[in-house]
Amino acid sequence: MIKSIVMIMRKNDITQEAFIRHYEEVHAPLAIRYFEGCFKRYVRNYVVAALGDEPPPFDVISEFWVEDENALVRIAELNSAPAAQALRDDEAKFMDVARTVTYMVDERVSSV
Repeated sequence: MIKSIVMIMRKNDITQEAFIRHYEEVHAPLAIRYFEGCFKRYVRNYVVAALGDEPPPFDVISEFWVEDENALVRIAELNSAPAAQALRDDEAKFMDVARTVTYMVDERVSSV
């Protein structure tokens, strides 16, 4: 299983509540439909509090799990297709796209 983590900041003129509502009610369903069958799991983690004095440089950490490298190739193909413009247009409505950061990670889980 391959996991990607994306840290996303909302646009300055959008409240946190409006950002979450748009992501949950518009963008996530749009992405799930567009990338149908590509994701094994898709989780959004919204920041509710910061530990320390500085606010975090993101409003949500989105996590995407895919089965294998073939799924990554399929996602890349879909992302480069003209139909993906609808996703990019939607992101521009509520995300500060220039500040989005994506990482591929090696997840390790410990039982507690």
